[in-house]
Order: sequence, then C-alpha cells, then structure tokens
Amino acid sequence: MKRWASQSSFCCHCGLAGASGEINNHSSIHADDKDGSADSNNDVFTLKPGEDEEEDKTTHAPVPPLQVMSDFPNCEYLPRGGIVATTAVGRIQFGMPPETIKDHLLRGLPCPVYYVVPREKFLKDKRVNVAEFEFPAYFNFFIKKRPVCLICTPESELQIRAIFQETLLGPSSEFYGTFAADFTQEASLYAPDLPKEMAYFRRNPFDLTKDLNIDTLLKFINFKDGIATITEGDNIVTIREVRSKGEYVVAENMKDIAKIPIRTFLPDPPHIDIEELAPKWFDPPLFGITMLGNSHGFDPKGTTTGFVLWMNKVGVMVDPPLHSATLLRQYGIPTNLIDAIILTHVHSDHDAGTFHKLLDAGRIKLISTATILESFTRKYSAYTGITTTEFRNLFYYYAVKIGVPVPIHGGVLHFHYSLHSIPTVGFTAYFGEKSIIYSADHCYDPARIIQMRDDGVLSPQRAEFLLKFPFTEHNIVLHEAGVPPLHTPMSVLAALAPEIKEKLYVVHVDVNHIPKDCGLKVANVGVANTLCVKAKPPPDAHIVEKLDLLSQVELFTEFPYNRVNELLLVARRERYVRGEYLVKSGSEGLKFFIISQGIVRISDNKDLVKFLWRGDFFGEMSILWATPRTADVTAVTDVEVFAIEKEAFLQLLQHTDTLQKLKTLAHVRLQKSWQTIAKNSFLGRLTSSQKSDLQLIMRRSVVESGHIIWHYRRDVNFAVLVEEGELEMIEYVKDTIPAFGRFYIGNEKKMIDNASERIAEHKSPNEGFPTGQIEITPGEKKTLYGGAFACEIDNLVNNSVHCTTLRCVRNSVVYIIPHEEFRTFFKNNPGVKLFLTDTLYVV
Repeated sequence: MKRWASQSSFCCHCGLAGASGEINNHSSIHADDKDGSADSNNDVFTLKPGEDEEEDKTTHAPVPPLQVMSDFPNCEYLPRGGIVATTAVGRIQFGMPPETIKDHLLRGLPCPVYYVVPREKFLKDKRVNVAEFEFPAYFNFFIKKRPVCLICTPESELQIRAIFQETLLGPSSEFYGTFAADFTQEASLYAPDLPKEMAYFRRNPFDLTKDLNIDTLLKFINFKDGIATITEGDNIVTIREVRSKGEYVVAENMKDIAKIPIRTFLPDPPHIDIEELAPKWFDPPLFGITMLGNSHGFDPKGTTTGFVLWMNKVGVMVDPPLHSATLLRQYGIPTNLIDAIILTHVHSDHDAGTFHKLLDAGRIKLISTATILESFTRKYSAYTGITTTEFRNLFYYYAVKIGVPVPIHGGVLHFHYSLHSIPTVGFTAYFGEKSIIYSADHCYDPARIIQMRDDGVLSPQRAEFLLKFPFTEHNIVLHEAGVPPLHTPMSVLAALAPEIKEKLYVVHVDVNHIPKDCGLKVANVGVANTLCVKAKPPPDAHIVEKLDLLSQVELFTEFPYNRVNELLLVARRERYVRGEYLVKSGSEGLKFFIISQGIVRISDNKDLVKFLWRGDFFGEMSILWATPRTADVTAVTDVEVFAIEKEAFLQLLQHTDTLQKLKTLAHVRLQKSWQTIAKNSFLGRLTSSQKSDLQLIMRRSVVESGHIIWHYRRDVNFAVLVEEGELEMIEYVKDTIPAFGRFYIGNEKKMIDNASERIAEHKSPNEGFPTGQIEITPGEKKTLYGGAFACEIDNLVNNSVHCTTLRCVRNSVVYIIPHEEFRTFFKNNPGVKLFLTDTLYVV
C-alpha cells in the first residue's frame, strides 16, 4: 500500500528543449554557487548564519503603553487595531482585527470578555477582517474557562454562527461528499473518517461527557433599536449606535463616558523605503524555506506560523501571516516573487493572512483540497458579504487530490491529511532529488493515536499511516508542537532519536517553551535564517524559471503559444551589480529587459523616478521609435534580468498583438501617466507591475472646458483618471414619499421596489414616475483635480448606466480607460475590483 510519498514518485520534465541557460555577467557577480552540487553529508545550511540580530531586535524592545484617546482617558487604541473602553462591567473592545489579544497579553492586561462586532466586518481599503472573534473566544474559553460575549446585530449573530461552524466544528454533514472526493481510490484506504475525528476533538476538555458547541464559547447581546445593554450586578452599561454621527456612545449607569467611532480603528502598515532595502535585498535559494512566523495565536511576542517554500527560486507561501506583504518587503522579497499560496486549514491564525494576501496584488494560485477551499469560501463570504462565485474569482484554484502529485516550479508537492480538529493538510515538497516535509497543525502522539484506533475513531490503516510519520526520509522536517490534544506534545518530539532531531525544526510554538537541552530547535524567522537545501536543479529548471517569469508579465499573456520557444531562445540572462547602469539616457536602444531578480531605479531629466522589480520590463520605447534612451536605469540592488537584443525583439513581435500593446504603452509612458497614477491615494499603492498593466489600457485625451465627459443614465463605457485640470461629478438623488425616505444612487446601493429598473427605462430623470412619489434631482457635486479617478465601478462591471454626470470645468488632460479592458484588468487584479466596489471616485 502506498502511504507517504517517496522520492521515487518525483518526476518533472518540461518538454521544451533548446532554450539557452547562458549567463552574461556584466560585473563581478558569480553564478549561483550557493545552489550548486549537493553534499549528502551536509545538505541543509542557513543562508546567512549569524546575521539574525537585526531582524529579531524588535522582540527585545520595551513594550510601549497603549495610546489613550484624547477626549476619553478611559479608552485606548490597540496597536493592531480596535479600541478598548474601560467600564464598570470590565473592558469592552470595539472591533476585532486579527491578533489583538496579543496587545493585551504583551502588556499584562486582562483580555476583554465583551467585544462589539462592527457592522463593517471587512475593511476593503485595508483588506483586513476586523471581526476576528476566534482567538478571543479560544483564549477566554481554553485559558480562562469562560465564554466571550459578542455585542452585535441579530444579522451579525447569524453570520458569526455560520463562520464558527467552519472553524470550531468543521464542515457540517451536508459537505461530507466533497471530502470523499479529495482522495484517489488508493489514498482513500488511509483517509480520515471525518465525522469521527471531528467528533473526537469536539469534546469539552473541562467536561468530557459533553461536546463543544458554538454556545459553549460564545454568548450574544443583540442591538435592539440601536442599543445594546450589559448588566452585571448593580452596574448597567449601554452602547448606543448613532449611525448619523458614525459613533457608538457608551453610557455607564445612565452617564455617557465615551464616544467610539463605528468604523474600526486600524493603523496603517509601516512605510517602507525601497532604496533603504537595497543592502538586504533577498536572492532566494533554489530550494528551501524562509519563515515569516513560527509561533501561534497566543504568543504575544511571536508571529503565527507561516513561511515561503522556495522551489526554483520562486516562492509558494504557506499559511501566510497577516500583513505578509509588509513582511516580505521588510525582508527584501518582492511580492510578485510569490505566485501561489498553500492553505492548510481554516483556523484564523492560518487563513486570515491568506485572505489578505489574495487581495494584495494580482490574482495568484490557491492550492488546497476542495473540502478546505469550500470551508474557506463559506467563511470569508460570510465575513465580507461577497458571493461565493465572486469569492472564487479572487484566485486561480489548483485542486489537491490526496494521492496525486502537484507539479510546480520544476518540483512536485504531495499532500496528506493530518490529525486535527478540522480538515487540515500537510505536504512533502520534492525538488532536484531532495525533499522537505511539513506536518501542518497535527497531533503526532503515538499513545493517543493508538487509543483512538482502539476506540474506533481511527481505522487501522489511518492509524498506521499517522504512526509512521517519515521523520527520517527528508532533508528538512518542519513539525508543529503545541498544546495537546489538538497539537503534538513537545515531549514526544523531544524523545525522538538525535539523528532525527538534526533534521527537525519546530514551529507553531513559543520559543521560550522549548525545554533546554532537549535537542529541539525552532525554525527561526527572517531571510537571514532561510533554510537552504543543496539540490541539483532538474534538467529543464532554467526553462521553467523563464516560463514562471514570463507568465507574470501581462505583456506576454496572449503571446502565441507556438512561438514561446522563440521567446525562450532569445531571452538571455544578464547580471548587474548594485550601482551599475543598465541603461544610460541618450544612448542607443539595443535591448529590451525583463527583471528577474532585484530592483532598478528609473530616472529622467524631469520629475520621473520609479522603481521596478521582478516581472517589470523596460527599454521598449527607444526600440519601437528608434530614438535614444530617455532615462537612466541603475541597479539599486544586485540585479538579474533577461535581455532580448533589438533585432530579435522586433522580429519576435511581428504579427502579434503584443507589438500593438507595446506601442500603446510606449506612447502612454512618454506622458505623465506614471506620475498621475502615483498621485491617486489608492492607485498609487498598486505594485509596479499593476501600474504598468494599467498603463497598457490607458488612452490620453485633452478635454475642453464645458465638455460633458459622460451623461447621467447613459451607458458606462469607460473610467477616467485626471492628469491635470478640473472636473465636476454630479451625483443624482432620488426623493420619495416619506415611507421610502431619501437616498443616493450609486454609493449606498439601496434599492426601493423596482425604482432602479424604472429609472433605467426612461430617457429623462423624472419621466414616467407618478407625481409626488419619485423625483430625480441633482445631489452632491464633487470637484476632481489631478490624480482623481472617476470610475462608477459597479455600473461599469454590470453593463449598467451612469448614476452621475461628469463634466469638464476647465481645460483638462485625462486618461480614458475603456470598460472592456478594465474588466480584464479586474479579472487579473481582483483585489483592486473589490476595493473599488460601491465607489464613484477616488482622489
């Protein structure tokens, strides 16, 4: 019977031949020595041993006190987000961004029992869920032996119950059919009996005769007519939701003591200066692991476990911690060096960062089983209000079937189901005849496993599979250790043979809880502690590397498949050292460049300064227009590019759509398009690749004063980005009889009867409506200047009509973005679409 995947099952050949792997070293950079031949006696090494002090120094910094609200000294801001009010019934927390219990624990403060669940549970501009109640509930119950009390609307209570079904109890029985489909026939012999395993872990640890359920951990107080009341003894605390003012008013025994914003407070992530990253820019290993976090949800000083698995120098993130994009930048890892995520299960310390990462940049691959994916989808659809169909459009799904290898980046992944309270997968990664295994959250406890077998919870085959965890067969064993019964007891790992512990790295653990002299070591966080495995790359690794890179370049997404081999042949690797010129202004354009590693700085003799990294390209303008270079391009870090000679480049593009795309882009780049994008508060935060993709679909236009750019109730055909000048957007208001009230069309998305359909049927705002019932009148007017983006995204996506009029107040220069091209951009960048939903303009 085939159990754990062996190295013999690894095979990956791309099938493309003849592409050059030749390297042109422009300076004294040597080829990739650190990824050279394997040494069977010393296969694993740390990338930069002894250089981890700088990355870990924040752990030892003094903990600052909580910042107090200026008007209400009994209220404090939490560093990770949310506000806590001290009242007669205890501390009440408003908003629950992930990991905020650590803000309390780190300062020795009591964790609140009462939490106000915001109506807006997902802040789309921050891409963060601010109603993460799981770990406050787990901490209060499992550590403090008490339930938490969530203060929310009745509708929110229903959503929370649906979410907690997935995270505490696992999928309900109606979804078990999906689980059976996660296995091949052979693998099903050692598959979990899902209902039995979940029922086993569902037992109340404080009363084994009872099962845990949602009401064991959660209590609810609902808002009634906008007021929630907490009573403890003689103390009464009320929370009034004053939506017209955007605030909660907290009263203690009939006296107002605080006013808290309804929108959850969430600090901005730290700004990172790209040029300051130059000395620490990261060159990834051929095969290895960079830990982004190695701890668990209750460790106040640690980051939850997540890491980057490197295969052929491209990263796959595994359960990324929250704000992983910021972590990547701090470590000098470009975001688009990561093109896939593995989701092991749907506990918030593993999936919150996954959801954030899916929205952070372009559309990427999500790798998991159908059971876990559907649970993840149900959970975050409930949090965000996104339909399941829309949610699935946020990523490319790569289905995992246990028993079937998943090829990726010249290597292969084999997955297995671990022993945990809800469906959870671990995996083994093979690359160049070497391997890394990750347990994921898993209870490896032989005595417990045998008892579970004897009690009929585990089948003999499943028990045998779990007992034979292949500690000795892999170059790196990444194994969790935590609090039983959900996790592996530290004592079990400490009892392993010394030769096993040499390969073993412990995660999901507070490093201070590892016993001294037990022979166990934690997998340390940061690029300096990257674990590298000496592996010989597969024969076609250089081809896979080029294909991985080119697949990230929007310019080549529609390049003819039958000509890809030509592209691989003419793209030659070149390397430049930090500070070296790749291109000098005024020189002849002889090459087109695509960046593979590192950062370059582009500057002209005007005001343009921009930074490009992996997946970005430059050098097309002087080739297409046969003009001298218009800017200097210098290496901010050591840089690796793929360069295509001028004549080969022009021949390659003949009779392709790519040539026209490049001509359009070159024309737009000659204007101030990049600077205009950078002026916008949202578009300016896009990655350089996203900005380039946006430039590809922008058309510059001069608009005269008084011109109507679009009319109310006409079809939506484009969006507008203002370079300079002044536009005015007029939003229309619908007045109704008193029972209906008054509201704006477009922003609030409220529909009364079939009024919206009736509006669309008539040519003038008021035509056809009964007198005294509905009248359309001009409402708010907004002036838009340079950098403003007028978009009406919902109407554009839905092929609807305008709910505003946009006119030019004085002569202006704008960029038109046609709706069809914009839809394609949204498909590739779903996080952008999600942010712009319900938006008329962004300044």
